Amino acid sequence: MNVTLLGTGCPPPNPRRRGPATLLAHGEARCLVDAGSGVAVQLQQAGVPIVEVDRLFLTHLHSDHVNDPLSRPERSARWA
Repeated sequence: MNVTLLGTGCPPPNPRRRGPATLLAHGEARCLVDAGSGVAVQLQQAGVPIVEVDRLFLTHLHSDHVNDPLSRPERSARWA
């Protein structure tokens, strides 16, 4: 299993640290744990297209952990 920290920041926004997000990968399976601000960019920088994320696990519903998937309808529909 590979663990990639995509974002470790928290409010207020910090340009050097994106919102909370961790990618878990095992074989072809990919699970995103939390999806804070900037996670789509961080996934691309990690070489993982967002369409390759199979599951989204939210640790809790604070806005800094969920605002990226809810900001774009095509992504939130995929993870619904």
